[in-house]
Amino acid sequence: MTDVEYTEKAVEHLESLDPPIAGRILNKVDEATEWTEHRLEPLSGYDSTNSG
Repeated sequence: MTDVEYTEKAVEHLESLDPPIAGRILNKVDEATEWTEHRLEPLSGYDSTNSG
């Protein structure tokens, strides 16, 4: 399972959308956290050990 952190800007954007659209986006993100390898491709050149 992958952890997802939403930025303040992302939350504001989601809140500005129609609820059904925001819900679809959140559902897809939830699906991606459960089955990451199937839903997402790794970023090339990104070092996840140095993300903070």
